[in-house]
Amino acid sequence: MDRNQQHERQRRQPATALVVSVGERQGTIGGDPTVAVDLIIRRAGLPDRPLATSLQVPVGRTDVLVAGAELSVGLSDADPTILDIDWGTPL
Repeated sequence: MDRNQQHERQRRQPATALVVSVGERQGTIGGDPTVAVDLIIRRAGLPDRPLATSLQVPVGRTDVLVAGAELSVGLSDADPTILDIDWGTPL
């Protein structure tokens, strides 16, 4: 990760993502499946916002990505459609 990527990661805003639906597996990246999902992004002080995206899911965490699950995420200040999921933090 270069210096700009580290700086951007530090500027993430905490939020939660409610998994509305999980689609088909679209492929793999580095052995981890990529899956289409529909999410509701919840951030304090802002209205809930739907987001349809694809996520790279660590192989050992695929059981977490189910409809109704809530995930801890960090949203990019520059583009709120870019998010990092904290796969190690259950809600």
